[in-house]
Amino acid sequence: ATDLTGGNASAKGKLALSLPADKPLQASFSGQAQVDDLATVDRVSLEKFVNWKSLQLGGIKAQADPPSLTMASVALSGFYARIIVSPQGKLNLFQVLHPTPPAAQPGAPRPVPPVQPGGAPGVMARVQPGGPGGREPRQAYPAPAPGATPAPAAAMETAPKELVEIPAITLSGGTIDYTDHFIKPNYSAKLTEVVGSLTGLSSRPGTRADLKLSAHLEHQAPIEVTGQINPLVKPPYADIKGKVTDVELSPLSPYSGRYAGYLIDKGKLNMEVSYHVENNHLDAKNHLFLDQFTFGSKVDSPEATKLPVRLAVALLKDREGRINLNIPVSGSLNDPKFKIGPIILKIILNILVKAATAPFALLGHLFGHGESLSYLTFPPGSAALDPAALKKVEHLETALYDHPGLKLDITGRFDPAADREGLKRVFVEREVKAQRFKELLKKGQAPASVDAVQLSKEEYSKYLFEAYKHAKFPKARTVIGLVKKLPDDEMDRLLLLHTTVTEDDLRKLALARAQAVKDALLKSGKVPAERVFLAAQGAASEEAKKAGLSRVDFTLK
Repeated sequence: ATDLTGGNASAKGKLALSLPADKPLQASFSGQAQVDDLATVDRVSLEKFVNWKSLQLGGIKAQADPPSLTMASVALSGFYARIIVSPQGKLNLFQVLHPTPPAAQPGAPRPVPPVQPGGAPGVMARVQPGGPGGREPRQAYPAPAPGATPAPAAAMETAPKELVEIPAITLSGGTIDYTDHFIKPNYSAKLTEVVGSLTGLSSRPGTRADLKLSAHLEHQAPIEVTGQINPLVKPPYADIKGKVTDVELSPLSPYSGRYAGYLIDKGKLNMEVSYHVENNHLDAKNHLFLDQFTFGSKVDSPEATKLPVRLAVALLKDREGRINLNIPVSGSLNDPKFKIGPIILKIILNILVKAATAPFALLGHLFGHGESLSYLTFPPGSAALDPAALKKVEHLETALYDHPGLKLDITGRFDPAADREGLKRVFVEREVKAQRFKELLKKGQAPASVDAVQLSKEEYSKYLFEAYKHAKFPKARTVIGLVKKLPDDEMDRLLLLHTTVTEDDLRKLALARAQAVKDALLKSGKVPAERVFLAAQGAASEEAKKAGLSRVDFTLK
């Protein structure tokens, strides 16, 4: 509730009243009115609530039958408003507009439902948008039947019963103070230099009023709203654009600490929005641009989300420290469940959830690549990167380069069955090459390693027999005791059969895979080594088990 503590009201004009027989009261007024030096106080906080220097209503013409109100101009100047959220989370503005009714005394009679002239019980009085100041006189409507469905919006605009026309509405020299005592520590903000105009407001269908509004947040961040509206027709119409730039975000730390679990170290917000409302359908575009947004110290808050907000910020932030979010929203205003604020919050929450559950999917979406960047597969027994794998590493490298706040863990894995067989094949082929390597070594022509030895098909057959001869397992022999040469397929099968792969061999394979990816990732120097880590092999995810374990998994932090 509020108390009026000052003000001067005056009016000058002509008032005419008549009561013709069997007709409604005839009343009309023409003239002007003004209220100067208005002062009100919020009874709860005992602070000033709404003040203004001057409110001038010029060229008033009003009549009761048919109802109409026109004004040449409305001018509000030097105004001040204080918006306060109480420690209990209640908004003072809401409490003024919707005061809590006094509690009923025990034994007091229940109020009788209002009955309009000619009406009957079961008729309810409702206030509908429209008329002067956005409201129209109370009107009687039949009480809706239980479970009744609201009527759909009319396709064509219709006028309220009252004709309302105000060609010029202006605001100047405005200040709005906002204080939130619900949040700890308390948050305060101030809008200054509030200036605006609404030109051509009319309840006639098809008309549009031009809206212009500007202000500054904390004397610094400019706010602009422009567009066309008509709140007086049914359904209402709006096509507006809003823009705010250079908003410092660190003062919002009380909110981020409470709900995100971290203070805001620094950052600025630029935001552009556009809202189009027609035939009770909303199409909205919200573009948020955050520059150098950085979380600071952790805060212990029972209301803070458990989702990885730091990781989400690192995923969204580009190399220049900028975050761009486009949040389109559309829906029917006839749907009682359609609330734009909760929808935007839900979209942002979904981004946080995706950062927690599928960070690479979010990164791939931002980066523009559909394939998953969360893992890299290898042929069984191999730690070599094929061209497809190298291309994927290149995409991951670019993504990490563009998001410098991210760190990467690389976990090598092995498939106990497939990689065991794969390693047997690798070991046999390496033993075959080793025979040729020994010859070249004696001649001083050996390459850098056994793996670098190249063999033709004929050479492979020759050195396969050499490897078979030197292998330590029983073999078929000739009558003179020499190892008998068998078909290549048979010698290869026997070598594989008698090759042993240990658990240590498998672990080394997993580590070699992780190291190969790390080396490829760091080769160009775009990603610093301190951002890439080899992680110990742990339990594989269910996704990895289904896809096969001959791979490396990536984890973003």
